[in-house]
Amino acid sequence: MSAILAEPIAIGGDGTALAQGHTLQEHLATFGSALDRHDLLDRVHEAELLGHGGAFFPVARKWQTALTAGGSGIVVANGAESEPVSAKDAALLQVRTHLVLDGVTATARATGSTGAIIWLHRGARHSRVAVERALHERLAS
Repeated sequence: MSAILAEPIAIGGDGTALAQGHTLQEHLATFGSALDRHDLLDRVHEAELLGHGGAFFPVARKWQTALTAGGSGIVVANGAESEPVSAKDAALLQVRTHLVLDGVTATARATGSTGAIIWLHRGARHSRVAVERALHERLAS
């Protein structure tokens, strides 16, 4: 099962999402579980996904290179909002936290990584609380 995010998510002036996030159970009912390693790598390759760090390098080739080298790297998810008029990172981290965690986990599995980091600005306390809450919920299930 898959779903797309069609509703806007408002963020208050203090960086708090003005919507309620999904519990793990609601998340799984809406989005299902994360793709397995091989399926995700195949889908990224088929989609011809390109990185946006400047060189537009094919993501599947980068991931395959990591696997060929034996994995053991660290996945870094950049949740540090730096666009002055955008609140997308805060919205996703606070309202679709489990979706972000699924993506980070699936990417780590697909690349053979040994861990993952979600990078946040020091003052992003609402996003940090949402991520910590979701991680605790996953550990408890």
